[in-house]
Amino acid sequence: MKKRLMAVLMIAVMMFSLVGCSPNMMSYSKELQRVSQWEGTSIDAKANIEVEVKDEKAIKFSIPMELKGKSKGQNLVQMNMKMDLKAIKSMAKELGEEIPVSIPDEVNMNIFATNEKAYIEKKFFTDMLGDEASEELKNIKEDYLAINIGANSMQGANTIDQAKIETITKYMQSKEFEAEIFGIVEKAFKGFKPSTDVKVKDNTYSYEASINDIVKDFNNAVDSVVNNYSEFEEPIIELMKKFEMPIEKEDLKEMVNSYNKEKFEEQTKLVEETLKGSKISSKTTFDKDSYTQEIKYLLNVENMVSMNMTMTTNSKKVDNVEITLPTSVKEITMMEYFTMISGISPQEISGPMIFVKVNGEEIYFEDQEPVLKENRTLVPVRALLENIGAEVKWDQKAQKVSAKKDDMDIELIIGSKVAKVNGKEVNLDVPAEVLNNRTMIPLRFISENLGYKVKFDNENSPIYMIDIYNISDEELAKKEEEKLKELEAMFADEKEEQIAKEEVAK
Repeated sequence: MKKRLMAVLMIAVMMFSLVGCSPNMMSYSKELQRVSQWEGTSIDAKANIEVEVKDEKAIKFSIPMELKGKSKGQNLVQMNMKMDLKAIKSMAKELGEEIPVSIPDEVNMNIFATNEKAYIEKKFFTDMLGDEASEELKNIKEDYLAINIGANSMQGANTIDQAKIETITKYMQSKEFEAEIFGIVEKAFKGFKPSTDVKVKDNTYSYEASINDIVKDFNNAVDSVVNNYSEFEEPIIELMKKFEMPIEKEDLKEMVNSYNKEKFEEQTKLVEETLKGSKISSKTTFDKDSYTQEIKYLLNVENMVSMNMTMTTNSKKVDNVEITLPTSVKEITMMEYFTMISGISPQEISGPMIFVKVNGEEIYFEDQEPVLKENRTLVPVRALLENIGAEVKWDQKAQKVSAKKDDMDIELIIGSKVAKVNGKEVNLDVPAEVLNNRTMIPLRFISENLGYKVKFDNENSPIYMIDIYNISDEELAKKEEEKLKELEAMFADEKEEQIAKEEVAK
């Protein structure tokens, strides 16, 4: 299924998640819509995050947080965040880990945000990174980093001009948008009844759901969207146009026709098993000029980690609110921000994730991942050739790679676009090269010349799946099905083991 088409389906389902389709959910959504129209809002929140890492030696710590601030409409926010890190430092000492001296006992950070930029104090980063802070960061004279978070934030992304952004923002704040969204939701989820609904008592709305409830409702919601597709086909196409994301009717039909309920539910079942025990609850009380919200999340990753977050927020309507943005500002893109903080280049951040399998078995690349060059995949020579049973030789003096399997001999010279197959010269689209002290060779050329077929799936770019195989397509499909069953069996075994442990504990 095409990535863009799946996105449309998920957008429709997310509408359900955000505004629901039952009368109570509709009522709750309209209350949120009402308070979002306030001229100004003061915000006072307290949160606590408790983390438990399930390892041989249990690791537990908590992070208390406080947030205070105000917002002006939906376009301007000023916030102060305090985060207590003493428990993390204490936990690390107990484990005998070295404590980076740069980590303070407490984070106190001022943040400003608009639709397009987030302003964060430079001092926060220099305090946290300490000696690890880059010279580029240390040399910035301004007090704040203004990070572009809008449509033009990522290098190489498709950009939308400011006039269009303002048009879209204005539309999203309009009664027209509200009416159209609710209209699509009602049509998309016609006949759907969630297993867990918002409960209403006076002006208080509460909701509670386990991961089992969420997965069940999500599956049923997707099924409802597909079954009711003809009901909201035209409205969703018009809505996507207004968001500058036009899509053709034929593409939507292709998406609906390619939906396989059984396979989809197999995938979400794995999510349900992995996140067993996870749940969410919320309670929101609305008054005329204020509202309070209590949220609790328990994210549990089976046999790995659990994170329990509680947050209480008090929000009040404020007239004539004023927020002054910082003036001592260094503007950077999101890519520059990541590079500055992590030390990783933009190419590494935005680079693709490439997964390679040989006859259904994934290859693991230990110290150098595959890369794309001129739309061709280069992989480390030994990792590939040894997995397909070829003999590999390296001639340092000649800078030549030789591969032999059965009656095939291939030679490639670093930097040359001419290779030899059984002594005959063959032109390459991209030459072999050395990257991070690893010899990289063109995957398709070498595989096909050693008798393998190559199937390249870029449907979910920038995640690429490449199958190299010398078995039939039917045998490959069977192997993939067996792998899925093995994964399901593994989750089942872990589940039984966990139940047994719980019984012993009792």
